Amino acid sequence: MTVVPGPPPSEPGPCRSPSRARSARGSRSPTPRPRRREPSAPRSPAGSKPGETDDQIRDYIAGIYGEDALLTPPSDGVAGLIWFLPVAGFVGAVGGLVVVFRRWQVPEDVEVSDEDQVLVEQARRSTRP
Repeated sequence: MTVVPGPPPSEPGPCRSPSRARSARGSRSPTPRPRRREPSAPRSPAGSKPGETDDQIRDYIAGIYGEDALLTPPSDGVAGLIWFLPVAGFVGAVGGLVVVFRRWQVPEDVEVSDEDQVLVEQARRSTRP
């Protein structure tokens, strides 16, 4: 079987799109940034040295991955309010449901008259097949 070379990559061929024919140098995509090098000091798999405090470990993780990696919501300003409002809304909704359900209860001091019982019995008999 003989392999016949196609057109050079700079010229689009019949089966090549112009975007694939571009070289990496002519590409419009941003240049990848080099990765940060890890410190040369030996670290545990979690990234901390034995004896480091929690704050030192958090600072190390935030230095490598950024503050977002800490997954600790801020407790001040608008960001703190954003974390507080859903919790407050849930507690308010549960409280509202408790109030509504208590109002739906039949008071214990209500007495049913004999006439009411007769009406209920008549309604039950008329709905049965």
